[in-house]
Amino acid sequence: MKRIYLACPYTSNSVGEVAYRVKAATDIARKLMAESCVSVFSPITHSHIIARDGSLPSDHSYWMQVDLPYIEKWADEVWVLTIDGWKSSRGVNEEIRTADSKGIPVRTINMDCKVGPHPF
Repeated sequence: MKRIYLACPYTSNSVGEVAYRVKAATDIARKLMAESCVSVFSPITHSHIIARDGSLPSDHSYWMQVDLPYIEKWADEVWVLTIDGWKSSRGVNEEIRTADSKGIPVRTINMDCKVGPHPF
């Protein structure tokens, strides 16, 4: 079974936009797991609920330490969810660089589950 790391923008000044991004990542992960026979790690889906009570750090460097090992040691491919903000997302760009440095294929995926080429 192919192991997919699902990269998606998260941080925003808008609570509504963060909620949309969490829902989008979760919906795509669910669809992929149900229809494509792949294993998906969605750091947004996994971490948002765990961290929402404020007991964990919210800074970028903390979450990159948590998430990047899934790319480095687990993922067969990184798929980038191309919703608003993905090109300028600090986290998504770091996830792409990490995958590229490890020779892990990077692809894009949109909300219709259409998979495309490397985003850059």
